[in-house]
Amino acid sequence: GCIEQITSGAFPQLYISDFTKLSSDKVNEIKSNVTSVFERYPGYQTASGAMSYWSGGSSPHAWGTSYASHFMLEAKKLGYTVPENILNPALDWLVQSAKEWQFTDRSETNATQAYRLFIIALAGKADISSMNRLYDERNLDEETKLLLAAAYCLAGRKDTAQDLIKNTTNAVND
Repeated sequence: GCIEQITSGAFPQLYISDFTKLSSDKVNEIKSNVTSVFERYPGYQTASGAMSYWSGGSSPHAWGTSYASHFMLEAKKLGYTVPENILNPALDWLVQSAKEWQFTDRSETNATQAYRLFIIALAGKADISSMNRLYDERNLDEETKLLLAAAYCLAGRKDTAQDLIKNTTNAVND
């Protein structure tokens, strides 16, 4: 499967124990499922540190890299041993690509940049200047505003986050 499919198969399993009691066998199965994704990630990682959309690919996929990094950060927060040799290069690529991103580059959406900035902030590496650059763009859609507001909030800029979302409807397109 693609990076999205393999990550999506395990991501919700991180939280199952939050809302239901699990047998020890089920807990071990979930741990195995999560770990198996980490074991598959090297096949998706490009020389740049980013993830490709398909295993064996060489082209970085911005959203897929953000999503895989998000999964790894959440798993790490929950006590999983996350392979730093996969996570750190992915985060480094996200940081660098956030700095290089330009509004005029239509190969990526504003929401992709906002998600990348959210993940960077989640990792404790908030890039305020790149966040401000996106914030200053006109006509940001609701999804972008919400993701960017979340990044500002994680960076300790709650006033900026509130200002950004004060006129949003909290409606996100499918």
